[in-house]
Amino acid sequence: MAWNDTSTDLDGLSEQGFEVECGGRRVPGVYWAPAETNPNQLCLLGHLASGHKQAEYVTQLAHGLGEMGIASMAIDAPGHGERAVAAHPKGGYSSDLNALGRRFDEGGGTDGMVAEWKAALDFIESEFGNRATGYWGLQLGTMIGLPLAALDQRISVAVFGLMGNMGPNADDMMKHARSVQCPVRFIVQWDDKKVTRDVALELFDALATGRKTLHANPGSHSAVPTFEVISSVEYVARLLNADRPE
Repeated sequence: MAWNDTSTDLDGLSEQGFEVECGGRRVPGVYWAPAETNPNQLCLLGHLASGHKQAEYVTQLAHGLGEMGIASMAIDAPGHGERAVAAHPKGGYSSDLNALGRRFDEGGGTDGMVAEWKAALDFIESEFGNRATGYWGLQLGTMIGLPLAALDQRISVAVFGLMGNMGPNADDMMKHARSVQCPVRFIVQWDDKKVTRDVALELFDALATGRKTLHANPGSHSAVPTFEVISSVEYVARLLNADRPE
């Protein structure tokens, strides 16, 4: 577990790369924090199936959180970003989520990828201490983040969505959903052809928490309105502020 040699200042937001090892796998990550403050909240950011830890939308989320005084971090899922294989040098794979099965196997399955996030969070906490921690991740970010929220009580609020009872770890998601107790906002695109509303609602219904809200908008899988994204970040910030230690 170590920081990279380079640190970048992005308009008041510091960006620092790091790397952890988990189960013999190299897991690169990035940590963002407001440059002029010592944040006492943290949000984990899960990327999409076609993305990586520093995809544009991930860094935009980090900036939005940073403006609210919240630190954030992301890691590359197996086969993405710095973990991409030669056949897919940019870390992008088929939009068919069922095709992610081989990537899940390479990452040790659901348990292996949850362990990677735990290892990354352990490293950040060893550097900055324990803080109120949330999770934001749609699609692939939900496939990994939902089991994480069920198994790691450090996650005190989560945003999930664009996912349902389908894909290579559908059984794991449905099983772990019954153990999720933190507040959850769940985003659904009503006209989604990739993750249809029926399977999305099955997963939402399975979430055990009584503090869950469903946010549905018309449009396709990739057409989540900007206002919905902004509102979801504000939701995480509001609940992290309520949960932060005195």
